[in-house]
Amino acid sequence: MKITIGHLFYDILNLYGESGNILALKYALEKQGIDVEVKEISLNDNLYLGDLDLVYMGAGTETNQILALEYLKKYLPHISQEVLSGKFFLVTGNAVELFGTHIQDGESKIETLGIFHYYTERTKERRVSECVFKHKKVDDLILGFENHQGILKNVSLPMFEVIKGYGEEKDTGTEGFKHNSFRGTYLLGPILARNPKLLEYFVKELISRKDKDFEFKPLDLEIAQAAHDRFMDKYTNLLAALAEKEDKKNTKDKKDNKK
Repeated sequence: MKITIGHLFYDILNLYGESGNILALKYALEKQGIDVEVKEISLNDNLYLGDLDLVYMGAGTETNQILALEYLKKYLPHISQEVLSGKFFLVTGNAVELFGTHIQDGESKIETLGIFHYYTERTKERRVSECVFKHKKVDDLILGFENHQGILKNVSLPMFEVIKGYGEEKDTGTEGFKHNSFRGTYLLGPILARNPKLLEYFVKELISRKDKDFEFKPLDLEIAQAAHDRFMDKYTNLLAALAEKEDKKNTKDKKDNKK
């Protein structure tokens, strides 16, 4: 079996080392005995997605985001057909904003691809946080990082449940967007490398679309899993320490107010 991955805008939408997701996918697929080809596609290339099994896009500056958008608009009918027919897409960071109807930035409205019904609202608040999310089909918590001003609105089917972090809006408790085989999230960086069980789940999905009877072999991801678990332990301890500090401060404030 051969799987072909298209890395769109590998050069201008790679702000937080998103290419690490491609390396993680390639490693996991090759461990299954699968031949992997990665096609790097950017502004000077013609776009054809028909021979790809997975399309990946990462995060970039707002300037580069608009450059990517103008390029994609030239191929909108083709992209829309591929997305809606079930082509696998993994889109992270602010690249997810491009597939909705528009980006509302104050009085400015930027028309995006309009493939899905959600849209982006940019706010004055920048959401910067280490995140802990939950995925219904992954038996582990998902670690990530977010740094964005956009909020996805009118999301019909979110990708994650928020345990710690922001999500689409305060108190909604959800983040990201999924439809058929399209997966979009604001999480930045190599999220598949940081989350070995999410990587395993995604690889199984990708393979099963080509061969539902494929015998999946266990992946040797012990080092990645140990790193995940160690970070989670340190992060949990940090949150507990901050909560304790806040409780002590609140107690002191109450005592001072009574004096």
